[in-house]
Amino acid sequence: VGHRQAIVDATAGTTRDRHDGKTDWNGREYSVIDTGGYAVNSDDEFEEEIRRQVLLAIEEADVILFLVEVATGVTDLDMMMAEILRRAKKRTILVCNKVDNYELIYSSHEFYSLGLGDPMCISSMSGSGTGDLMDEILRHLPEDTAGMRKKGKTMEDLEFYSVMRSIRAIESSDVCILMLDAQQGLEAQDLNIHNLIVRNRKGCVIVVNKWDLVEKENNTMKQWREALEKRLSPFNDIPIIFTSVLNKQRILEVLQTAIRVCKSRARRIPTSEFNDYMLPIIEQTPPPSTKGKYIRIKYAMQLPTPTPQFVFFCNLPQYIRENYRRFIENEIRAHWDFSGVPLQIYFRQK
Repeated sequence: VGHRQAIVDATAGTTRDRHDGKTDWNGREYSVIDTGGYAVNSDDEFEEEIRRQVLLAIEEADVILFLVEVATGVTDLDMMMAEILRRAKKRTILVCNKVDNYELIYSSHEFYSLGLGDPMCISSMSGSGTGDLMDEILRHLPEDTAGMRKKGKTMEDLEFYSVMRSIRAIESSDVCILMLDAQQGLEAQDLNIHNLIVRNRKGCVIVVNKWDLVEKENNTMKQWREALEKRLSPFNDIPIIFTSVLNKQRILEVLQTAIRVCKSRARRIPTSEFNDYMLPIIEQTPPPSTKGKYIRIKYAMQLPTPTPQFVFFCNLPQYIRENYRRFIENEIRAHWDFSGVPLQIYFRQK
């Protein structure tokens, strides 16, 4: 990962928790997980949890590196672990560590007995052999990135780690492309992702994929769009694109729309222009009076924030209800293109 992240020590079992990181090799980026050492019948009070985390990592991984130590030779624990990996039916690369000279390469031959193929000899301290290892990893990695896995199709713990990765991706993005399966529709988990995007004030484009598999009538796309907007309410001013990745249908449109949403998210409206448009609308449709008190909005502006936020100064902000806030937002969206961009609207004492 480009730096020393885990604790390195000669004592066996030093690594107790999982370490996650990103790396790239020959233009491909992928995530790596370093698990705690698998152990049985030890005095470590965390032994059971560590074993569980190792098994979770095995289930989650596309490629597994089984690290053994040349000086120790094949141990009973190595044999047990090899059996677990064979049952997992995942691509496993046997890595023989601490091979610091040519003589030790011959000693690595005994690891053929684990039944996991040719051992790759490296020295993690000096870096010897790691380039060849990275090449081998790349050969077995899949092309599509991991998204959130559907509940009921995998273990709950794997769902947690997948969701955490997706949350980090949302937090580090400007625009999120929320991909739906046209055969499954908008599920509860998709709504959760949508809510995360809104709460993080990120741009959003919705892509309904596998559109080629949907039986269509005259208004199928319109009906889908209306149904999605109803379920996504109140933030439903979002571009919706119907695609078929397999047939390369509307893929370019997705990217073009994401760029447009990114530009809209950075839009800044001059205060004079904003007031010239909004104040006459507010004067014509003022906030409803509450308890005989009339609310007067005299001035508005866009705040100097990274995402679009607007403040309206008035005499009694505490009496403005949510439905009027939505009315204001709809009027802003009707005049300026903020499609796919969450807006924050505040009312403050003048």
